[in-house]
Amino acid sequence: MLLTVPVYEHPDAVVHVDERGNGRRLISVEPAPHARGGPSAVPLTWEKGYATELIEEMLRLKGPLWLCDHIRREEDSAGVENWLIAILSYIDESASTGKRLLT
Repeated sequence: MLLTVPVYEHPDAVVHVDERGNGRRLISVEPAPHARGGPSAVPLTWEKGYATELIEEMLRLKGPLWLCDHIRREEDSAGVENWLIAILSYIDESASTGKRLLT
């Protein structure tokens, strides 16, 4: 059963936060028409156990279009690592000889 907690209105999107039970919340972002051409690889839904106050603060700091992506990266660092490995696979191995990647 979903219980809608708040709906946050922002010039770039509407953000819904739905209670899932056991302290989990489903965050859904509906971009405004002018913002739909934005970053297409950014997730617009994410389920997390963050308190509503923390979600509000992240929304304030990151904006609605990057909210779920920011939470996903914080929760799943392997996703960032996999993305980086995919990007680096296009670089010739000899170009990275003697180089270090800071993580």
